[in-house]
Amino acid sequence: GSGKSSLINTLFQADLAAVDVLPSTDRIQNYQWQTESGETLTLLDTPGYEQVNRADLRNLVLDYAINADLLLLATPALDPALQMDVDFLQDIKAEVADLPAIAIVTQVDRLRPIREWQPPYDWEWGDRAKEVAIREATEYRAKLLGNFCNLVLPVVTGDSKKNRVPWGVEALSLGLVDAIAPTKQLRLARFLRNLEARIVAAAKIIDHYTFQMATTQGLTSLLKSPVLQFISTLSTGSPVLA
Repeated sequence: GSGKSSLINTLFQADLAAVDVLPSTDRIQNYQWQTESGETLTLLDTPGYEQVNRADLRNLVLDYAINADLLLLATPALDPALQMDVDFLQDIKAEVADLPAIAIVTQVDRLRPIREWQPPYDWEWGDRAKEVAIREATEYRAKLLGNFCNLVLPVVTGDSKKNRVPWGVEALSLGLVDAIAPTKQLRLARFLRNLEARIVAAAKIIDHYTFQMATTQGLTSLLKSPVLQFISTLSTGSPVLA
């Protein structure tokens, strides 16, 4: 019930995660996206704590964490009980000390004033009541979870049925790209819905190859490499433009 499935559907370019009004993930769900070139993104959606506290499921999650590139923890804004989050993150870090983690404060639209939801919101510096509520909820989690997480960000997922537009997704998408190993950033960006994150990732690879343009030989090498087609496909989705 923390909004994990809605988050998956909002972040990535395929609506694969079923969304229900009741907690419906009672086992580890394996979602995979694949590009035409064969690159694959695997996302493991774990059950909530009420299931993961079972020893067998908890151990399975810890086993998966060893091979993961990034951990995303969904923490609902109205849930003040974070001790299970702290315990779980401690267990994860004991298994994989260098696993990057991002805590995502979900459902911040439900904070007071409850009936108000008129983004955009400047949650870091704004003084509107909703902005203050989002900031306090995020800072509370940063204080308790900051030792285990690279980043703590608020987000609201999209819902076409309720005419609710997503909010905070660009910052989160960029955070995802920055958190993982540089060699995998561009591959991850291919699968994100957010265009700005894909553009930034493309800029990273352009910057990486800039030094090659200092010489004729380097420029020739760049033009013969698949990087231009990669950037074109990443930015527009059309390899023909290369």
